[in-house]
Amino acid sequence: MSDARIGLCLDPLDVLFFRDGRPFGESFRAEGGLPNPQVLAGALRTAMLSRVNFDFRAFAQQRTGNGRILDVFDKLKAPPEATRCKFRGPWLAMEKGTDIYPLLPTPQILVRAGEDEWERSKPLKQEELPGWTDKLRPLWRTGLSDAKSPGGYLLPSGIEAFLKGGCPIDADFVHSRELYDFDHRTGIAVDSDALTTVKGEIYGIRFLTLKPKFERLSHNLDAARIVLYAEALPQNGHSAMVQGWLDKLPIPFGGEGRYVHSRVVNTVKWPSFGEGDTALWLLATPAIFESPCNLPKVFAPVAAASATPFAISGWDVARNGPRATRFAIPAGAVYFTNTGLLPEHGSLCSNPDRIDEGWGYALRGVWNDA
Repeated sequence: MSDARIGLCLDPLDVLFFRDGRPFGESFRAEGGLPNPQVLAGALRTAMLSRVNFDFRAFAQQRTGNGRILDVFDKLKAPPEATRCKFRGPWLAMEKGTDIYPLLPTPQILVRAGEDEWERSKPLKQEELPGWTDKLRPLWRTGLSDAKSPGGYLLPSGIEAFLKGGCPIDADFVHSRELYDFDHRTGIAVDSDALTTVKGEIYGIRFLTLKPKFERLSHNLDAARIVLYAEALPQNGHSAMVQGWLDKLPIPFGGEGRYVHSRVVNTVKWPSFGEGDTALWLLATPAIFESPCNLPKVFAPVAAASATPFAISGWDVARNGPRATRFAIPAGAVYFTNTGLLPEHGSLCSNPDRIDEGWGYALRGVWNDA
């Protein structure tokens, strides 16, 4: 396994559209949200293959079963520099000078009551809560009874404080409204042959719009640019080729014919804390788990906290049809374990294709009983 990482900054050239997993039809609005690992991996891999004039038509003809995509790529002699490359992200991030500051969703066990009043939940032992019968230990906090989950995102300094077992401060916290907004538009279908509008086929759509810059006076990141950050993880000896393919390149990203400009930037140093048998894992990218209870299979968690799963679908270019709908655990979920096992490639997922796409990337931290 290679330790090489290539940092990528994705600058939107306009608004972006990432459709959610719900069916789309009459009386439905196309609700676009934030990009997920599947979108990133597909866009970057397609961009690299396009640089070598890969035969996508032959790929579509060969991609008929449910086998691994890599087998079809190998059969068509696609360059391994592109097909064996793994990915992580994308993340909302701030760029100031040559430094990138990725933002992660606020961990699910953190709450905030007022100015710089933060609290985190910790696992109780089953016998400490009468009537508790679940196999997972309950999560409990001792103070700030009126506190609520603040939503939003944490800067790297806040994530480090959390992984060390503490709490962030308000300067580490960023509201969603400070990073992006949604542009609601109305469109009408156009007949591809006559190039005229189709009577009665009016639709609504919601685009993602990143703020040009972060605006908070007296903050050290005031005026930092808002961007998307991602990472490519090439195999040994492939870094130069992958970097050349993805640097200074316009790439189709998401739907509705929208593009981003990809450029190589400094990689982020991801934090990791803790040794020994106990570990806390913070989900940095969404995860799709194989278990029916939506828990990782790579270890047996003793406690967990996550938000409501969201639907993932997308368009399968090879099969010219929609992908099956699945449900992903949002980033920000927290898992407590009694094993220090390091998951493969830092992912809590067990499916190799999903690991390659960047699902389930997690950061290690420490925890103590309540």
